[in-house]
Amino acid sequence: AAVLVRKDGEPVYEYGDLSKKYMCHSIRKPFIGALYGIYAGRGIIDIHATLEDLKIDDIPPELTPGEKQATVRDLLLSRSGVYHDAAGEAQSMVDARPVRGSHGPGDFFYYNNWDFNVLGTIFRQLTGESVFDAFYREIAIKIGMIDFKPEDCTYVYEEDKSEHPAYFFRMSARDMALFGELYRNMGS
Repeated sequence: AAVLVRKDGEPVYEYGDLSKKYMCHSIRKPFIGALYGIYAGRGIIDIHATLEDLKIDDIPPELTPGEKQATVRDLLLSRSGVYHDAAGEAQSMVDARPVRGSHGPGDFFYYNNWDFNVLGTIFRQLTGESVFDAFYREIAIKIGMIDFKPEDCTYVYEEDKSEHPAYFFRMSARDMALFGELYRNMGS
């Protein structure tokens, strides 16, 4: 629907309405990762803390003692080994999900909504802040995003699947391009 290509920070190709806010899905994972980098750097979040340390569990069937040994770092790397139902999963994700208990924490990469939903819960628990408000203050304002507003974003609860909500950003192509520039410039 919209494309913005930049080279050395300058637009070289544009298509569509660059200011229209689109529902974002997989990009939320780098968004939360960037926030974790900031807060871990400040010593507010310990990426080596386990789910057990943080008192993280889920609706039945609850997490096993082995699953509770997954660390925040494992979640960030999609290597938790926790294959619990999650909010925001497509049926194809459910169908591809490994069997619970088939892999230990840190042993196997699986692109897992549960991991990232729980990162949102942990973030709110440790900082007392909404993911969206923190993103706005810590990233959007600082890199000059034009269209992003926390009120355009949503937490999605699917309580029959998990107590941990998915969190969806709405963002314009031009603001996503600025986030891409942040990565291209190694975070500065």
